[in-house]
Amino acid sequence: MHPLIDILIVEDNPHDVVFIKQAISEVGLPLHVHHIQNGADAIDFLTDLTGRGGIPPRLILSDIRMPKMDGYEFMQYIKDNDKLRDVPLVVTSTSEQDADIERSYRLGANSYLIKPMDVSIFIDTLVRVFRYWLSVSQPPKGEQSMDTFMRFSTAA
Repeated sequence: MHPLIDILIVEDNPHDVVFIKQAISEVGLPLHVHHIQNGADAIDFLTDLTGRGGIPPRLILSDIRMPKMDGYEFMQYIKDNDKLRDVPLVVTSTSEQDADIERSYRLGANSYLIKPMDVSIFIDTLVRVFRYWLSVSQPPKGEQSMDTFMRFSTAA
């Protein structure tokens, strides 16, 4: 039995999801991925998860331009929620606009990645991001230990 590290991907572009999953396969860590296509459904998922006493994901990747609810509203929800605010949130976007980058950080993003046109660069960058946030960076100890960010399961 290997401990799986839960991550949440909030992304509506199926091509970007393929690239993100490719990066995940190259990370070399036991990751369990939840993929949701928009902020509204992601909030429903997280509300249900934490409402049942479930463990929040260890990392959230989110686009900012999505249907139903954009990434800004989603980030606001995460950072306003006591059970989720400490989860690292990485924005992935095609926008290079200073206003989008600044707004994301003001809303609590921990990192902002501009999706490059070159797929191999995007995948390589994501691999480094996953390795940093999931094996180098230490989550806050506070009331919870590292174990609260990990889920033990045999499910893939």
